[in-house]
Amino acid sequence: MYPENVHSSFLLGTNFVYTLFKAAIHFAETGLHVWFISSEAFDKVPENIIPPDKHTLRLITFVYLKDYKSLISHLNTIHMWHKTPNVIIISGFDAYTNLFEEDYNAQKAAFLSTSLLDCGSVCAKKKQSPSYLLLTAEDSLGIYKERLQVLHDMYFPEIIQGVKDADLLKAIIDSYSKQVKR
Repeated sequence: MYPENVHSSFLLGTNFVYTLFKAAIHFAETGLHVWFISSEAFDKVPENIIPPDKHTLRLITFVYLKDYKSLISHLNTIHMWHKTPNVIIISGFDAYTNLFEEDYNAQKAAFLSTSLLDCGSVCAKKKQSPSYLLLTAEDSLGIYKERLQVLHDMYFPEIIQGVKDADLLKAIIDSYSKQVKR
């Protein structure tokens, strides 16, 4: 079910902003184009992050998409994207899908998941190299474990969970390296 040219990691935990910025900078410093998509606009760079040079910043595109409809609309315009990313970071996948809410819709989450994988596949074909999806969600209560398991089983084979903040960036980079080398 997973496209061969798309690799993904699903990050579960809390407070990912610092780590996601560091990951975006790391991937850009290695020459990869990065899209950083969030449902909340950023008004400043997180503390303790040294702004990268202009060349690195040009490889990172920050996209604010407030809700599910905006995200799907954006993904459906992939053929018009000027900068095709190698890495797509989705901050707050749970916010786009209401993953941990009573009004959760499994079909909506499935459609978004397949759209992301299709988008990653198109990016990989355009770039002629594998693409990487990095999605985040707040760590769930046990009652939502089944929802996460379905997403894991069907769409996102790697889940990174329970990693200490200090080791999280390394876990993301290692996951990317391991998957792309397959």
